[in-house]
Amino acid sequence: MGEGIKRKIQVVVGVVSVMGSLYLLMSFLTHNLRDPVLFFRATDPPEPIRNLGGVIGAYISGWMIILLGVAAFFIPLLLFAFGVKRMLGKEGHRIYLLGSVLFVLSCSLIFSLLSYTFDISIAQYPDGIGGLFGKGVESLAKSLVSIPGAYIFSLAMFFSSVVLISPVSVTSLAFQKKPKTERKRQIVEERQQVEKEESKHEEKFVILEGHKAIISEHQAVKPMRTEGYELPSLEFLNVSSTPSVKHSKDELFSDSTLIEQKLEDFVCKEYEDKEYHKYQDYVQLKQAAKIKHIKNYILYNK
Repeated sequence: MGEGIKRKIQVVVGVVSVMGSLYLLMSFLTHNLRDPVLFFRATDPPEPIRNLGGVIGAYISGWMIILLGVAAFFIPLLLFAFGVKRMLGKEGHRIYLLGSVLFVLSCSLIFSLLSYTFDISIAQYPDGIGGLFGKGVESLAKSLVSIPGAYIFSLAMFFSSVVLISPVSVTSLAFQKKPKTERKRQIVEERQQVEKEESKHEEKFVILEGHKAIISEHQAVKPMRTEGYELPSLEFLNVSSTPSVKHSKDELFSDSTLIEQKLEDFVCKEYEDKEYHKYQDYVQLKQAAKIKHIKNYILYNK
């Protein structure tokens, strides 16, 4: 199966899950005690369905609220989150399904314990705000581990489910997060270390008048020699203290004309030398070809 088809299936599953969660939420919100619930409640004579989800919505909402109580409202929320993840292309895992089931059941137990401890009763939930499941586990926990033990057990289930369905690691957020003061101190230490390293490798910049030259701290400036010619030192880059002599336009024009003439003579002479060498090479090649031709003629006539 191609990646494109898989992606389309994910989007379809996500859309169906989101729409289904909205349908369940609507059915739970419009649940009515006078609506029939298969295996649990019937009306005689039959009455019209008051649930906006119809007969199916009345049955599903009745089953979930009777069994889980108020915790049943978490089911459409979890289904909605699942649909959004599928539409975004995020891969699902069975551990999230286990976490969702554990979350709903632990909430049902906690609601039943709170109802027993604080004597909470709501007329809309005649089977208790924790449902029949919460009541059954609550009675079993009271007889085995007492009320405090039942709270500890239910809270352990609740926090475990939160860890399973959480998109990020709760422990990493709790234990790996550093205080702001410590992070500031680390930033200051890093800056100081960087400044020390830069100061070690820094070169001194010697600024001459009008010019800049980079001279290493441990190197001395020595005049360089090239084929017997001593190159000028960097002191010639300094601005001359003597006032500059201004030349007239005629002098500048004559100097520029002389320079242009010398350049033309140099280029022409260089071109003539190249042509002369080419002609000499051609004459030598022609003479060599004649000699070879004569040798071949003598060898053939023998």
